[in-house]
Amino acid sequence: MKNHSLTENFVRELERKILSGEWAIGDRIPTLREMAENMNVSRSVVNAGVVELAKAGYLKIVPRKWTEVADWKKEGTILVMEDMAREDMLTGEALESVLDARRLIECECVQLACTHATPEDMEELRRHIGIEYKATDVKERVKNDLKFHHMLSVMSGNMAYHLILKSFEKIAEKFVTLFYQNGDVFETAVGIHVQIYESLKQKNASKAKEEMEKLLRHGEQQLWKIL
Repeated sequence: MKNHSLTENFVRELERKILSGEWAIGDRIPTLREMAENMNVSRSVVNAGVVELAKAGYLKIVPRKWTEVADWKKEGTILVMEDMAREDMLTGEALESVLDARRLIECECVQLACTHATPEDMEELRRHIGIEYKATDVKERVKNDLKFHHMLSVMSGNMAYHLILKSFEKIAEKFVTLFYQNGDVFETAVGIHVQIYESLKQKNASKAKEEMEKLLRHGEQQLWKIL
């Protein structure tokens, strides 16, 4: 546990250096020995952390030569977005990119759900919306909102879409929590959830897409006001 914590702290420190621009793309980073001495950790911790950062797309290891900061904006994974959100760096163009991607995929998912949703899926969705309406605690509202979107992605029948959206959940949770502080926002969102359900029930794909876009645009507008 102690070793895991040290590695995690080391990784977070290097992520901050890279995301903040202290270590720019293309910069060679200190050697493993130098980082171990400067950060007072073992070589094994440094080595494990560097490997983890390379897998996430932050670093490029040139075997037997050096390690440099990779072009993480192009080579990074979805983990980069999660890290930016955690460090309050997911703003401006980066945040807009995430919102655009989510809107594109979710609108496609809800259209596919019109074809693939089973009667059991629809009944489960109906019951879930009923639970949403009764929630008064912000934490519960956020949890229910994420589950609503998760259910729709599964109902799409497209595993890739579902997994991509699942990877966005930590980012979504952070921002959904912000705008659910406003009770009026919650009422509007759940009202649109009902309209999406009705569109699915009628197997009206174009209407379902329209309602999903309305829902996401509404959330984005509130988010930009807050930020």
